[in-house]
Amino acid sequence: MTSVLAVVLLIPLAAGLEVWATVASFSLEQAASSRGLAIFGLHLGATVTIAEALRMRYRKMPHGRRSAWWIALCLSLALPIFGVFVVALLVIKPPPARSLADDVGLSPMEHRKIHAEGALAAEAERGTAGVEVEAIADVLKDRNPAKRLGAVDVLRQQESRQAVDMLQASLENTVFEVRYHAVEALAALSKKYSNRIAEATALVEREPTPENHASLANLYFEYAELGVEEQTIQQQLYGQAAQHFGQAGADPTYQLRRAACFDKMSRPEEALFAYQAALKRDANNHAALFGLAQIQYRQGLFDALRQTCRRLLACADLPTEHRQAVQMWAERTQ
Repeated sequence: MTSVLAVVLLIPLAAGLEVWATVASFSLEQAASSRGLAIFGLHLGATVTIAEALRMRYRKMPHGRRSAWWIALCLSLALPIFGVFVVALLVIKPPPARSLADDVGLSPMEHRKIHAEGALAAEAERGTAGVEVEAIADVLKDRNPAKRLGAVDVLRQQESRQAVDMLQASLENTVFEVRYHAVEALAALSKKYSNRIAEATALVEREPTPENHASLANLYFEYAELGVEEQTIQQQLYGQAAQHFGQAGADPTYQLRRAACFDKMSRPEEALFAYQAALKRDANNHAALFGLAQIQYRQGLFDALRQTCRRLLACADLPTEHRQAVQMWAERTQ
């Protein structure tokens, strides 16, 4: 009876210890030495238990006893050696740094977000997706909601007008988590720039130097260009940028951005004045000349436009696409 109980109880216990050791080898996130010692101990305990079960089962059989002990000895040697092999393998190639404990306290939405990011990363590794905004646009159309969610989380790291446009388009997505994270991403971007503008404004109030005015103006201009806010607020941002660019000095770069702000606000006369101010510092600035020509063409100032086109065509460093536009204006005003 004792031998039967030994086989029925001890061998399943040994098997359980083996399973526990195997699971522990892929889930424990302790130091390599303590992890290896724990796994080795579990395997050793399993082999001793099996050996004891075999001894109790065959101890009354004269010939079977020796065979049982040989089997027990082989198992006692083989399984701990297997344990050492597992430990060595884990030291060479440890399991991932994330453990199950890392997910404790995460909401279902955060779980789905993590899995979505993983799915998008896997697609990127296979070359079917990437961090380019154009590629992300394709992922946003995927039927898999998890991939759409991952695409939104990648877009939130792309501070560009195109990425913001896609986030705003995601507000109409059929998946709730995608809409939620799109709102969250736009709100985070708004808060980031609001904080930076507040800090730059405080600095201008303490030290109203041209450099500080230029930094604040650039923040207003960049935030307006992103298109996060509605049209009315964008106009106000461009107005603040133009005001501070006006106090940043006569540098042509600042005057060009000031002119761009006036152009965005549909104030062409002030834009013309800003472009002309930039040309006073650099008469061959093709960016200022091109901006001036654009406004002259829209306003119907063809006599002035012909002169500006001649100056532009004389610029050796004029970009090809600008040169083509200038040639078209020159032909139309002949």
